[in-house]
Amino acid sequence: MSREDACLRAALTYARIGWPVFPVIPQEKVPACAHGVKDATTDPGQITRWWARNPDRNVAIATGAPGPDVLDIDRRADGSGFPALNLLRREHLIGCERAMIATPSGGLHLYYQGSEQGNGSLRGQHVDFRSAGGYVVAPPSQVRREADGRVRPYVVVRHQASTDRIDWAAIREHLDPQPARAAWAPPQHGNVPPQSLEHLVRFVARQREGNRDAALYWASCRALDHGQPHLLPALARAAQDAGLSQREVDRTIQSARQTGRQDPHASPQSRPAVRLRGASNAKRMATREPLAERDVNVARPVGGLREHQAQQLKRESAGEPDLDKPEPGSFHGAEPEPGLLGDPPLEAGR
Repeated sequence: MSREDACLRAALTYARIGWPVFPVIPQEKVPACAHGVKDATTDPGQITRWWARNPDRNVAIATGAPGPDVLDIDRRADGSGFPALNLLRREHLIGCERAMIATPSGGLHLYYQGSEQGNGSLRGQHVDFRSAGGYVVAPPSQVRREADGRVRPYVVVRHQASTDRIDWAAIREHLDPQPARAAWAPPQHGNVPPQSLEHLVRFVARQREGNRDAALYWASCRALDHGQPHLLPALARAAQDAGLSQREVDRTIQSARQTGRQDPHASPQSRPAVRLRGASNAKRMATREPLAERDVNVARPVGGLREHQAQQLKRESAGEPDLDKPEPGSFHGAEPEPGLLGDPPLEAGR
């Protein structure tokens, strides 16, 4: 079987277990389709057409559910991610991978059950993470190494049935902890007149259905961050004028009160989505949209809030489907060549 036939067969196999795939330029990692990872599919007809036209193309897998999450352990002249991998093993921050792939650079790709965590990189630790919106080049693809220009393959080291997941936030916190921000205490204005926030009331009043809960929550957080809780009744009346019921208004403002305060003049931190108990699905999720700090008296449009809410609700309702167990021979590739992985990356017993 030629390598070109192997790429098509591998792509169809990945698709059969539910992992979307797409073609990549031969010997590279660059997508060979118009929209990159957005074109990834499990449709065998489309996959066959792609490789029938260009059988030498590499194959890439779209990461994140329904595809896999992938922990990328890099190895280059300026450092290696294997010490970090061993640390994660010792601390039990990663479990049993579904597949271990040797990469052309001498690193590893560890495949886990997919999620929607997004992507991340710890450059100092030489560890990357690929989930929703990302992709990895997969066996039996070949790429040209930057170090020496040699063309080397992605090779399956081992694979097994596993549904273990990976928590990228926990890994990032463990490998690259960040100093905690001091909690923000809203100012006590005393005899100093507070900054005028009346524009928030006008902002809430002009919202239409679909944005009203989110806008009220954001504006309430803003008022509380500035130490002006006396503005909440005016915001409540504006929200009612915009069409919210008294019950919806009360719950949204209560959620804002329960949210941690932030310095409104510092770089904003993302607030967690707030679940409003008893509200309809279309109005259950709200996030804070920060004002432009250079012009705090001008309300910033929240056109992105509706899209953000829809994405939150879609993730909440869709869940994370389990993948079928891999069939024997699900991953294609030869046994790794001697020395491909360099020094043993894993501790004894693993």
